Amino acid sequence: MTAAPAPADAHILDPETARRRYVTVSALFWFPIGLYVPSLVLILGERGLALAAVAAVLSSQGLTVALLELPTGGLSDVLGRRAVLAAGGVLSFAGLLLLALGTVPWVLITGIVLMGASRALASGPAEAWYVDMAQAHSGPEAELRTGLSRGSSAMGASLAVATLLGGLLPWLFAGSGLAEATGGLILP
Repeated sequence: MTAAPAPADAHILDPETARRRYVTVSALFWFPIGLYVPSLVLILGERGLALAAVAAVLSSQGLTVALLELPTGGLSDVLGRRAVLAAGGVLSFAGLLLLALGTVPWVLITGIVLMGASRALASGPAEAWYVDMAQAHSGPEAELRTGLSRGSSAMGASLAVATLLGGLLPWLFAGSGLAEATGGLILP
């Protein structure tokens, strides 16, 4: 039995190192999402959007993910898993920055759409990279279940911890004068 060829964008790692990197990337991707989820509706409401407008803005993220999911899947095969995952991270950062600092609806919608594009870009490259590494090292019969389940667990744990922290942050900064100091740009 011969091992699968190594992906073009990486050298072959031993399974344990690949597993640790995959778990770390999985946790890091979901942490920022957990931070903003608890207060997103409140932030959009404070920015002047009615509840129906908030629903429309948030649905644009789901539509973006749905439209870009298949095209971005092939992109990681062409450009490389790391490049697409990094692009997803950059879009996530840009989207979060627009959501945090945006004061007009079109900026907030752009931030949400960028977050949707980020999720579409990052939805499979890390898993595919891990599978490529495991199979390049151990062949097509490589044991994948442990690594993939640890990655899923890391996603859930990271999202849970960040959501709790994201729910505490507004409470911690309430009365801090942050809104006044920034002219209302940053809301506690």
